[in-house]
Amino acid sequence: METLESLDELKQFLELTTRPDVKLIAVHHILGLTADPETCNQLTSVKHIGIVHSIINLLKDSFNQVVVISLSILLNLSAENLSAKNILNSKPDIVNILFDNITNPESPQADECCKILNNFTSSLTLATLTYNLIQDRNLDLDLLISSFVMKNYNKKNCDLNYLAKVFGNLAQLSEYRQ
Repeated sequence: METLESLDELKQFLELTTRPDVKLIAVHHILGLTADPETCNQLTSVKHIGIVHSIINLLKDSFNQVVVISLSILLNLSAENLSAKNILNSKPDIVNILFDNITNPESPQADECCKILNNFTSSLTLATLTYNLIQDRNLDLDLLISSFVMKNYNKKNCDLNYLAKVFGNLAQLSEYRQ
């Protein structure tokens, strides 16, 4: 728990305006913490969720390595159901960010975003929460489906294969099947 307390000090380095080398050190440190499921749940608790919000904000960073590591952090965090639920409840616009990346043919991070979206739909509870966020935000599921089925849609060699799992997970919901 001592390690998590020091994260409050790291948060100041998780800003878009921070020097890239400093951000890189900070996100590497956080990535190492996400290997443990219990730590993931603690990171997404109310006490530390601000750090996760900062990581999500770094998905807009101009330094690609920071974006890639931030996506890895989110992938690890979203693999835990409690963490995924906490992220979706505290920062629902993550679904918009994922959709924007997946449906952008020029996004080199589309596959990682598909994996995170898959984690956000991995249980019935999470699938319901994610589907409701998609509906509430008027996100275009047809565009997501078109992105998946169109050959060579993504120009950065992302194959979007994890969308098949996302659609399968959402198919648990009668609202989605209609």
